[in-house]
Amino acid sequence: METPAEPVVPRARCPFAPFGGEEETGAPPPPQVRGLPFLGNSLDLIRNPEGFLLDAHRKHGPAFRVRLGFEKFTVLTGHQGCEFFKEQREEGFTREKFYGRFARELGTDYFILSEPQGSEKHARLRRMMRLGFSREAAAPYVAQMINAVQAAARGWYPGRSIPVMDEMARLTFQLYGFVMADRDLSAMYPDARRYAQTIMMIGTKLAPTSLLKLPAYKRSKRAVFELMNGLFKDTRGRRPSDRPQLTILDALVQALDAPNSTHSEAEIISSSLYGFVGTMVYMSRAVSFLLYELARNPATMERATREADAAFAEGTPTAQTLRRMVYLRAAFNESLRRHPVAIGLPFCVEKDFIFEGCQIRKGETVLISHITGHFSTEHYRDPWKFEPERFLEPRNEHRSKGSLFAPFGFASRVCTAVGLVETMVLTTVATLLRTVKFELDRPSYQLQVRYFPLPGPEEGFKLRVLEHRRPPATADALPPLDEAVSDVLSNLGEAEKFAAAISRLEARDYPPGAAIIRQGEAATEFFIIIEGHARLTKRDPNGEEKEVARLGPGDSFGGTDLLTGGPSTVSASCLDAPLKAQIMPREMFVTAVTEVDLLGSDIALMAQRQFLARRLAQALPQLTGKEAQHFANEFHLERVPGGDVIIRQGDPGETFYIIVSGAVEVFWEGPEGDRLIARHGPGAYFGEMALLMRRPRTATVRAAAEGVELMVMKRDGFNRMISGSRSTKDGVADEILHRVGVLLDAVPQRN
Repeated sequence: METPAEPVVPRARCPFAPFGGEEETGAPPPPQVRGLPFLGNSLDLIRNPEGFLLDAHRKHGPAFRVRLGFEKFTVLTGHQGCEFFKEQREEGFTREKFYGRFARELGTDYFILSEPQGSEKHARLRRMMRLGFSREAAAPYVAQMINAVQAAARGWYPGRSIPVMDEMARLTFQLYGFVMADRDLSAMYPDARRYAQTIMMIGTKLAPTSLLKLPAYKRSKRAVFELMNGLFKDTRGRRPSDRPQLTILDALVQALDAPNSTHSEAEIISSSLYGFVGTMVYMSRAVSFLLYELARNPATMERATREADAAFAEGTPTAQTLRRMVYLRAAFNESLRRHPVAIGLPFCVEKDFIFEGCQIRKGETVLISHITGHFSTEHYRDPWKFEPERFLEPRNEHRSKGSLFAPFGFASRVCTAVGLVETMVLTTVATLLRTVKFELDRPSYQLQVRYFPLPGPEEGFKLRVLEHRRPPATADALPPLDEAVSDVLSNLGEAEKFAAAISRLEARDYPPGAAIIRQGEAATEFFIIIEGHARLTKRDPNGEEKEVARLGPGDSFGGTDLLTGGPSTVSASCLDAPLKAQIMPREMFVTAVTEVDLLGSDIALMAQRQFLARRLAQALPQLTGKEAQHFANEFHLERVPGGDVIIRQGDPGETFYIIVSGAVEVFWEGPEGDRLIARHGPGAYFGEMALLMRRPRTATVRAAAEGVELMVMKRDGFNRMISGSRSTKDGVADEILHRVGVLLDAVPQRN
């Protein structure tokens, strides 16, 4: 289906009344979408689920009935259906009919998908799972993931046709094993695939429960549970000090062993298997859809490949690097919009209600579907076209008022593993782009989507490997972290609340050479460097201390140890200058990682922005608090060693500076040599004269002997800040007049 659906005008009343006419309420049931005898709408849904639902919405409005095999569904679609669901907060809905048997096949009676929103069990299970499935928990395994993807891709010889769905299922299952248990579980793939596919087919009502009695399924289920029980015992038998980095099982065992815990071993294993199954049926589809669109759109492929090369040019990419791959992330989001893997949320109705003039009865099965929102011509320009740019500035179509982009669910049913999914998908695709060059196996191939057990590319979808790529001689530069994630953080409501909490953190000062943390001591705090530099060291088994990193303003440390619950695995100390750090307690850090799904680098960036905003407000008090917060994003921190020239007299002016710590000395360079005319310390600014007066620098500025930490802003940002605040511009103008007077007094006058 390659033509846009016609817009639907919402109706107040359903005009159809098939199967018995109007009920006692006077409202008819939703219209029935025509289908085949016995099969109903099964073939249409299986062959083209999104196209079928969009066409039914266009013809019948936001409520209609379909038949999938022997199951009947009432579908509530679009903005109306999703808003109604949000307002109801699941009151009158249950999921037990769908996920009860699924949960039992996972070995538990309580499962996050089947528990009702707002219940104590749902909240408890969600809290337990969020840490293990977070973006920060997945971050330490990015290098392992890259190595595994590279090894697989290097085994694809040029000319080979790759069956994408199977290959990506194998690969993403291997990657999940790293994050779940720090193990390569590739050997378990056949049993894992059979187990996952079977229970998902039954859970989505596409297969009868009799499949659970097949000997092959029973053998696979037994093998999977033997594996999981062994991994659980190994994980629980380890001490916190034995865990260099967190796994999903580590996080779940923490919840099990926490004081007053009400969790059971069965819940721990079933929660791990939830990701196990999700990887097999969801992750492989998300990767495959993205690879298809890259192969089908050469310009998109070229731009994404350049970005992957830029990422690898800096060394082995990290989770922080993935944050900076803005174009590939936009392409991933566009792929999720264009090819939704989940078409809606299923529920069983527990009491009668009226929706858009139609009667929905107790006992009916409803599907709350967001699909039509993904293809709305009101919010998405040419929605059937694949355009990653719609997720970038200045378009940001998914954030327009009233738009509906919900690839991971909506309301209280947003997937707990969003960060994990994004990390795995971007790592996989970026590494493939870096390693091999590929194209569609058949140039004219048009992707066929099949609902089995979720919408995904047909098994016949293949890519042809053209060559193994060699690293290019030169590569583009990725945007800096603050620029790359600015849009992401500014649009997270929870992140904004968290930023306010960051502004109230304790700031702690350390003298030169002071110890900040010691290896082996209890880890209780997360450190964000605001001023100065730190040295991280690690003691090897022989007792030898080795340096592992040097960190500066905007960097952070201590987060991994807080997640594992073990002692500090490194020591940290100041270098030869004072250090100021913001201190975040463990509880606050874990909340940011789990509830907001932030990386430690995201938290550090937010803290740095808060710090810059405060310093900017001190330097330019005419700015409002909101203006200071906004324009602080235009600055970056820069440290200049003592004696180095920062700006030179006569050079063009392109930057504005605010002193954070240390001092600068201002010199006028004349025929008789340099003359010191001023010295500025923390809170002072300089560089404004050349920017406002549009003339070369009037003096040379050097870092004083102790060095200086500076906030640096480019000309464009300075112009926006000044033009947006008349009082600030007047205040800076007054300072310029004062400095001109100082300069005139210092410069010898000619007769």
